[in-house]
Amino acid sequence: MTGRVLIIDDDDEFLMMIRLLLSINSFDVDTANSGEEGLKKLDNSNYDLLLLDVMMPQMSGFEVLKKIRSDEKFIDLPVIMLTAKSEKEDVLEGISLGANDYITKPFETEILIAKMKGLIKLKQLQEELKQKNIILETLAITDGLTGAYNHRYFYKRLTEEFERARRYGTSLSLIMIDIDFFKKINDKYGHLIGDAVLADLAKLLRQNIRKHDVFARYGGEEFAIILPHTNYEGAKHEAERLRKAVENNKFAHVEKEGEVTISLGCVSYPDASAEKPEDLVRFADSALYTAKNSGRNNVKFYKIQ
Repeated sequence: MTGRVLIIDDDDEFLMMIRLLLSINSFDVDTANSGEEGLKKLDNSNYDLLLLDVMMPQMSGFEVLKKIRSDEKFIDLPVIMLTAKSEKEDVLEGISLGANDYITKPFETEILIAKMKGLIKLKQLQEELKQKNIILETLAITDGLTGAYNHRYFYKRLTEEFERARRYGTSLSLIMIDIDFFKKINDKYGHLIGDAVLADLAKLLRQNIRKHDVFARYGGEEFAIILPHTNYEGAKHEAERLRKAVENNKFAHVEKEGEVTISLGCVSYPDASAEKPEDLVRFADSALYTAKNSGRNNVKFYKIQ
């Protein structure tokens, strides 16, 4: 099929004729004989293009077009206006309201088909570009190995959440995580297995955090989790839950359960006297250092000042 087309026109004879014409040219055609019916069909189905008659009772083509262009989901739908008149004012009004093109009845079939194919192709190219941009945006903020957010995005979100917490007086917590004795894993199994452990650990942690938490790879074998609207008790509970989830997990690439463990350092604002986002990182790092020096595989909180 060339594309799925909706035609809105109050002339039943014209609808029958153009449906046949477009079907012969491999279009999938749907019709409506009023603006109201056409808007309902647009809401309930997906179309690649709209052919819209200008002169209709109750609701004119211009009114239909105005409603369509006010709805975000139809903003990119190609629209060709159909009219029995060719006054410049009508053409200008249609274009100003968001019509992509204008054609006057009676029309040259070849010209209509060419315009329709061109607009549908343009729509497809725009959709492909949007998808590629989404992929590029995702790649720009994620770590390639683990799929977690990257270091740059982590600081962007930490800054945003810190400013929000300070402005509205809400709680904010940060957890820094480090894999215990990761060098031993690399030495024992090799760096490829080490990378696999990093990826598996990131997946496990991601599965065990809340939807609104921000999970990032801080660097090397270190990860960070930003917990908005979370106080000391909440962060402590989350950190201990994550520690246990890792300790009790049998990682596919190592020999035994418990061979991969993590140490966690936490801080909560405004309990800690942080003046800038970097202070939270420094405080959580300090707590993480204490956890590692206290036998590892444990959770430590930054001492409240």
